Amino acid sequence: MSPVVTVESLEKAYGPQTVLKGVSFTIDEGERIGLVGKNGTGKSSLARIVAGLEHSDAGTISRRRGAEVAFLEQEPRLADDATVLEEVLSGLTRWRAAKVRHDDASTHLSAGDGDLEALAHEQADAAAEIERLGGWNQEHRAETYLAHLGVTRLDARIGPLSGGEKRRVALAKILVAAPDLAILDEPTNHL
Repeated sequence: MSPVVTVESLEKAYGPQTVLKGVSFTIDEGERIGLVGKNGTGKSSLARIVAGLEHSDAGTISRRRGAEVAFLEQEPRLADDATVLEEVLSGLTRWRAAKVRHDDASTHLSAGDGDLEALAHEQADAAAEIERLGGWNQEHRAETYLAHLGVTRLDARIGPLSGGEKRRVALAKILVAAPDLAILDEPTNHL
């Protein structure tokens, strides 16, 4: 099995302040790694670089082909007008698009609108895509993760939520997406 991420000789400086120098490591599938250090020593910079959100000054980062990396920011940016459930499911872009296609085709089939044979094919293709992307239980999975994280108001808007609630919603979004690597920056902030 190939590593999810390999980092070699990574370096990063902000002006005269070098925060990372000669950093090398490998993360294999299933590993859980904690990074501990004093403030200002480059932990968040390293996390952001590995997640692909920031560039290093030197060194290389290799990701397994097709590997998905998710990053939980210290201050998650979420859609204030979305509901909790909508926000969590928004991380499943391809699944949601297939679900919309399936629902639209189903609605038109039920109403007898349009080319019924083409609509039946569209519905079947969308259903196959939904199955390929994790199946029909994604909403249930989202609800389960949210419940385990103590978020019970699925129809609440994101905007008025507390910092801790927003953080738990962002974490549920990552868990539902099931990336190959989840990087959590200061995961217990606001909890």
